[in-house]
Amino acid sequence: METENTHDSIIALEKRKTEIVKLISIELNKPVTLKEKLNNILLFLDTIFGLKHTMLLLPWDEKHLTVFASRGYGQKGLGATVNFGEGVIGVVANRKKKLRLNNISWQKQYVHTAMGPPTHTVEIPGLENAESQVAIPLLADEKLIAVLSAESEDLNFFCAEDEEFLMTLSQIIGLSIQNTQIIEGLEATVKERTYHLEMQKQKLQHANSSKDRLFSIISHDLRSPVAALQSVSKLMHHYMNADDMPSAIKTAERVAKSTQN
Repeated sequence: METENTHDSIIALEKRKTEIVKLISIELNKPVTLKEKLNNILLFLDTIFGLKHTMLLLPWDEKHLTVFASRGYGQKGLGATVNFGEGVIGVVANRKKKLRLNNISWQKQYVHTAMGPPTHTVEIPGLENAESQVAIPLLADEKLIAVLSAESEDLNFFCAEDEEFLMTLSQIIGLSIQNTQIIEGLEATVKERTYHLEMQKQKLQHANSSKDRLFSIISHDLRSPVAALQSVSKLMHHYMNADDMPSAIKTAERVAKSTQN
């Protein structure tokens, strides 16, 4: 009977995990912005695992992480940075390995007594009375996409089995975040190129407009002298038909002087 109960428990657990994977896959496939996706991920982890105090930090270069989303801390610490190798989160980012701490208050007290107060603190979201913390790297093809950090005021809050399942989900979450970043990057590139094309279009339109105005001015300025030449040519033709050479010569001299001027 005990073996059957154990077997049923394993089946129920695996079924629950499958349902969770299905739910998070549906959630992650929604067409939302990166900010919305990160907040939705933290909401999902709170709903499924009861992680009330969480944050997601994304690397913005090879040495720094930035807090992009948090849950349970309000707006505190959003935009704060953490150096790689600094604190629990920085160490996880550096090693790309999960890290769990328990009895944090005792450890802080020990460090304070042994080494004195810290000379540098990082202003990121955090519980004042946190007793346990787990930080998990979110990877995609071995590349660090983000670090998930969760805290609790309870000792040993994080179940080892849930941690391992979170590590499995971290691959799915990491890939989803990476895809959203790629899509937003492509959209930004398209917008930038569209903007430059629009600027080029406006420049061409301005050039064409300037060309049309120039031709209009030239045609207007040439119209009067061309009309005058037409009249003179008719007059010369009249003098020639009338065999009035003195008048024709005099008119020709006036035309030469006018064209020279």
